Amino acid sequence: MSIHVGTVYNTVQALANKEQRGYLTPQEFNLFANQAQNEIIEQYFYDVNQFDRSNANSTEYSDMVSLLDKKMAVLKAKTTLSINDQGYTYINRSDIHTIGTVCAVPPRSASAYNNNDTVYAAEYDRVDYNEFKKMLASPLTRPTANTPVYYIIDNSIYPYPVVRDIEITYIKKPSKVTWGYVVVNKKAIYNPSTSSNFYLHTLEESELVYKILTFAGITLNKPGLSETAVNLERVKTQQEKS
Repeated sequence: MSIHVGTVYNTVQALANKEQRGYLTPQEFNLFANQAQNEIIEQYFYDVNQFDRSNANSTEYSDMVSLLDKKMAVLKAKTTLSINDQGYTYINRSDIHTIGTVCAVPPRSASAYNNNDTVYAAEYDRVDYNEFKKMLASPLTRPTANTPVYYIIDNSIYPYPVVRDIEITYIKKPSKVTWGYVVVNKKAIYNPSTSSNFYLHTLEESELVYKILTFAGITLNKPGLSETAVNLERVKTQQEKS
């Protein structure tokens, strides 16, 4: 359910050319497209933090949280990592932006649980290393199978209690957006074989267009583009509130 780069490119160019306000080269578009995509994704984490702090008004924000979760679904993934004999696993995936949850993977054989099956149903809480050391100092705060924790050092995950495998969910880093093209008669023609789409939910298509136009207007000193983006954003906001 990603957004097609060609659709956004055509929309941006149509709006930029309206009333002869400007034209973006493919290089300019690709630069602004990636900036816009990254900014939208970073905003997700800010919004999640804001909603978490507003959980007292959960009913008021329930629709917004559901919408945000829907938008982020395209970026969510999971993977299983094996813990080595030293009690940690290296995060060897380059596409991880932010880790979500960490859980132990149950062994295939029930006899291998060793009466410690609680840990396989609990989600590990993340703590920093200094906090973990303080936890170990007292029997009252020491992590258990009921209250497992993990910490990260040098891109490695240390779960406690230690298990054989863990499953992590994470938000993926977006792949680079590219509007690929070939030049025919001095004109850039779309080339799907060298193009890559946005790694965003289709709900973000309008926001992408507005942001790209805004970046173009500011960077290229074309105030008309920024004005167009602001006006479109204003109309969208009014429609959402009506």
